[in-house]
Parts: sequence; C-alpha cells; structure tokens
Amino acid sequence: MGTAYTGRLAFRPNGHISTISLNGMGTKERHQREKQERIAAILAAAKRPFARRGFQETSMSDIAEACELGKATLYYYFPSKEEIYQEIILSSIREYHRSLEESIIGFQTPVELVEYLAREHLRQAYLDLDFIRLLFPVGKSAPGHLLQHGSVARELQAMRTPIQQKMQELLVKSDTEVDTEMFSSLLWSYISGLCHKIVQGYPPEDLQQEVQLFIHIITAYLKRE
Repeated sequence: MGTAYTGRLAFRPNGHISTISLNGMGTKERHQREKQERIAAILAAAKRPFARRGFQETSMSDIAEACELGKATLYYYFPSKEEIYQEIILSSIREYHRSLEESIIGFQTPVELVEYLAREHLRQAYLDLDFIRLLFPVGKSAPGHLLQHGSVARELQAMRTPIQQKMQELLVKSDTEVDTEMFSSLLWSYISGLCHKIVQGYPPEDLQQEVQLFIHIITAYLKRE
C-alpha cells in the first residue's frame, strides 16, 4: 500500500501541478496541545494513588501504572513525584479560584459572600475528594514543606487575595466596624476546619447543618455590628 496523501494540489501559472503539504500546518501547536492533554491526563490519574496511599508511600511506578504509561514516558513529563503532587494541587486551586472570582463579582453583602464560600467549598470538596485529601492529608504522609512553606502556600495566598479584597469592599459598604483581616482569618480557618472534617469522613448532612449554623452566627454578628 502507498503512503496516504495528506496535501492538496496547486496549479501553477506555467501549467505544472505541485502539491502543498498540510502536515506542517499547525504542527507545533498540535504537539503543544497534545502535550498539555497528556499532562492533564497524568495529573488526573495521579490524584488517586496519592490520595489513597499518601505522598511517601506513592512511587513513580505507582503513578505510571495509574496513568497506564511506562516509567520512561512519565519521567519525560515530570522529573519527580513531588512535581506531580505540586502541579495537581496548583492546577486544581487555579481552576477553582477562577470560578470563585467570577461568581462573587455581583455580591452586594458580606453575608452573601460568606454563605457562598462556605457552601461552595463544601460542594466542591465532595465533587473532588481526592484533591481535598491531597490538600488536607489527614492521617497520610505529605510534603509539608511544599504545602506550608513552598510555592503551593504562596500561590494559595495570592489566589485568596481577590476574595479578601471583595470581602473588604463589602464590609466597608455595609458600614460595619469589623476588622477585615480578622474576619477573613476567621472565615478561612472555618473553611479549613470544614475540609478536615470532610476528609475525616463526617456525614455530609451533619456538615451541611454546621455550615447553616455558621452562616446564621455570622449573619447575627454582622447585624449586631
């Protein structure tokens, strides 16, 4: 069988016919897209072994098996399991915080914002439990230097900044005397505690009731102020 033709015919002024190859059109872009798709697939598959076993107990062989790749192919994309772990968390955080920023634009009161953040964190956590288990590795090994002091911690703080700015804007607008920094710290501490309870296996209905109580307390406090 001959090689499949992948070009098109071009008629030149002198009457000769030549071919123009289509193979080269967008080749670089196509390769880049394919690479990004492969990286995304690796990150999605690697979540499971990390979440189930912990960081220390998960090897590159475990990840390659989960991704259905050879180890050499996996090392081509990521030189270490730490980089995979870090990129799983960073990519998930970026996507989540982008959606949060878009959703809170039209909020008019701090209560609206608090209610949305608490409920949305609860909802998203149950949609992606493996990611929450990586971010809050209760009872599992994790690269603490990365989560608490490295690029993940820095980027997490940077991504929270627009939300905290929105909170400050709404608190000022509502004419309360609440300290913005203290209020934001309280909110993120509560959400962190909520995520820990999710990882520990608290019943969802209990946590929904707890979130409702938290919102009620915040609402009453802000009205008093």
